[in-house]
This record gives sequence, structure tokens and C-alpha cells, in this order.
Amino acid sequence: MEKFNYQQVELLSKMLYYYNNAIKYFQNEFYKIANCSPDDFQIVMYLLEEGETKISKIGVQFHIKLSSLTGIIDRLERLGYVERFFKPGDRRSTYIKVVDSEEVNKLRKLMYHPIADLLLNQLNAKQINQFITLFETIGKELKGVSEEEIQAIAQKYGMQTQNI
Repeated sequence: MEKFNYQQVELLSKMLYYYNNAIKYFQNEFYKIANCSPDDFQIVMYLLEEGETKISKIGVQFHIKLSSLTGIIDRLERLGYVERFFKPGDRRSTYIKVVDSEEVNKLRKLMYHPIADLLLNQLNAKQINQFITLFETIGKELKGVSEEEIQAIAQKYGMQTQNI
């Protein structure tokens, strides 16, 4: 049995639509400044949080085929956000890491702070605290969601899924 009903899903879907429309402006502006898409920059953000990582793990994490990921990493490398390297004793795996964490943090703020500002300005002080608490709970739970759980939900709604 579901913890929620159809009307709740519909209402949240509508709110996500409004949210998505509101942030498109910020995403376009971010692209002009960072010279990469917010989606591509998510990889840089992941590396900032996780540290150096195998490229293959990024493909799995972001559901991107390695053939597509190569082009994305090439762009991020040309922009000076990341660099590829090999670890001694592991020449078969290519790793990637953030080059300039200070610059990346400036861009992270540019990417997220305007959106947070827009969202939080719609709420009073009590609502802000409630929103942040709920969003933090959701974020922590989403971080641990498995590939299988995502696929099961996608299939529930008739989406075709495949492993990367």
C-alpha cells in the first residue's frame, strides 16, 4: 500500500512543473557564465563532494553511457574544471578529480543560491525551517536510493529502463 494518494502525486507534479519553469532562467544564465550545462556541472559537484572517482562510477551514478560520458568529461576538462589521471598500480582505470575547488564552489553558489533564494522568498520564517528540514530528509534518503528502486518506480509508470 502506498503512503500517498493519486491527488498528492498530481499536486506535487504540478508544483514540480512550476519549480522547473522558474529555474530555467537561472540555468540559462549559469550556462552563459560556466560554459557548461547545469547537468554536466552536476558531475563536477559530485566530484567536489566525493573526491577523485573512477570515470566508470560516474557513468553508473548519473546513468550515462561511457561513450556519452567521454564527451562530457572532455568538455569539463577543456574548461579546466576537472582532470583525468591514472593511479599507480591501476593503469586500466581512469580517474577524474576537480582541479580548482575554489572556482567550482563559486560556480556551485551561482548555480544553487539564486534558486534557493527564489524558493525561500516564497515562505515565512517558520515555513523556511519546515521546508529545509523536509528537503534535508528527502535529500538524505535520495542519496541512498538504489538503481533497482529507481528502475522499479520508472517501470511502475510505464517507462523503459536499462542498465548503463
